[in-house]
Amino acid sequence: MQRRFSLSEDGAVTIDWVVLTAAAVGIAVAGISTVAGSSKTTSCNVSAAVEKAADYDGTGGGGTC
Repeated sequence: MQRRFSLSEDGAVTIDWVVLTAAAVGIAVAGISTVAGSSKTTSCNVSAAVEKAADYDGTGGGGTC
């Protein structure tokens, strides 16, 4: 039984897939975090520019990010 276990590669392949999947998920989470932070900054900049352009009566927008 132990010989069959040591010759079987099923467990090693499973571990490989688990490690690869965890790495892919980690890279995806890092990428999403990076994009989410920059998109908030960009949307705040666009919002401020639109408020400034639309502030033709001088009352000042009042929106914050």
